[in-house]
Amino acid sequence: MPSCPQADCLVASGLGSQVVLPDDPKYLARVESYFDNGAKLHPACFVQPQTAVEVATAVRALAKDGQEFAVRAGGCINRVGSNNISGGVTIDLILLNGVEYNPQTHKADVGPGATWKEVYDELEGRGRVVGGGRVGSVGVGGFLLGGGISFHSGRCGFACDTVVAYEVVLADGTTITATSEQHKDLFRALKGGGNNFGIVTRFTMETYPAPDTVWGGVSLKPIDTLHVASQALQDFTSNVSSDLDSTMIFVAAHQPEYGGNTVLTLCFNAAGVEKPQAFKKFLDLPETFSKYQIGKVQDLLPLSELPLNNVWYSLAVKNDAAIISKASELIYKLANDLKANIADGEFTTHCAFQPIPRVYTERSLAAGGNVMGLDNYPHDTITLQVSASVKTAELAEWVRPQVEAVVEEVRAFAGEDRLCPWLYLNYAHSSQKVLESYGRENVDLIKAVAAKYDPDGVFQRLCPGGFKISAVKA
Repeated sequence: MPSCPQADCLVASGLGSQVVLPDDPKYLARVESYFDNGAKLHPACFVQPQTAVEVATAVRALAKDGQEFAVRAGGCINRVGSNNISGGVTIDLILLNGVEYNPQTHKADVGPGATWKEVYDELEGRGRVVGGGRVGSVGVGGFLLGGGISFHSGRCGFACDTVVAYEVVLADGTTITATSEQHKDLFRALKGGGNNFGIVTRFTMETYPAPDTVWGGVSLKPIDTLHVASQALQDFTSNVSSDLDSTMIFVAAHQPEYGGNTVLTLCFNAAGVEKPQAFKKFLDLPETFSKYQIGKVQDLLPLSELPLNNVWYSLAVKNDAAIISKASELIYKLANDLKANIADGEFTTHCAFQPIPRVYTERSLAAGGNVMGLDNYPHDTITLQVSASVKTAELAEWVRPQVEAVVEEVRAFAGEDRLCPWLYLNYAHSSQKVLESYGRENVDLIKAVAAKYDPDGVFQRLCPGGFKISAVKA
């Protein structure tokens, strides 16, 4: 094996056959498999554990040797360094991708390295479904640790709230199971707390009876429908409790393949009801294109994303059509500015609006709660993902402050009375104060849990990626 000082401790621990070095063809394949081009860093090596025991061996060895590391599940988080590392060791969980259903308990054990398409495919034959991701290529681990908005959030809250047990490898190499009955503080903190505590090697999730079919699809609408569509989104969000199976994403976007600036709606009904009443106001609007279908969940999942350099920011506001319209207008203005500076026009921008009505947080509370802090917010919420996707890292650095400026303008327009303090971890930029947005009580809990289960701060010092509780000022 070629010399790799960062891997020496892994080899000495018996994991040499699981180490992937830069001269191995698998190395480049793993680098290229990241969703975002900016995340395609070059670690000194990957290590691919096959079991939780091997994950524990790897963590113990790296911690003892003082080696920096990252943890990768699906590789879909686009914040640079969140799931990969330059010059360190990336613990790649791709081989921990099992999906096992227990017909007695109706629970499913899901590995962090699985994709949601793999999960849905396996459970379909059992007539079951879980509240998982809405893009087939998204990985299980990061999605669940960041909260997770799903097609089934009306019924079960955030996806993390459907987890009933976490198998966790701690920094000292011990493996514990956190549930509502044992290690209950860690159990709660993992629901939105990210990678501050250890490596989850198995999620045990509630499953639900799968309908024979689901319904959903996409529609493009001219931008002169924006204000009417914004009001329709406000009304839809206010009335989610009348149809818990219907969910949607409303997007103001610049998409060259769709002719430029557009309004895009993605509608989904988990019970298989075709064109339900909940979407009537959207379905009645003029459209330039639409594609709706009935099928299985995985039939409606986009299975991949275009690998670009993506700049994402998160924001949450009170459910208000005026804010939706304002943010949309700002994203169209950003697109027009970028067109003047990107000669080939190869970029996209979008502001995706997703309803987070009070019923979602009520479902979360009923399941025992999480650490995201939305239960303290009294209004229906809309979460925004404001983004731009460009071809190069240089363009991404150039466009980043412009995307941030859109967020700040929306924030100013909303004002304190219409802002929700919560930021959705899975969409947030690395500069945003995500953990602080959860509220003081939850920050204190995350700090206490991290200190208890990782007293030497291994996941704060040696695993630098992600939103770290040690970076939160008292």
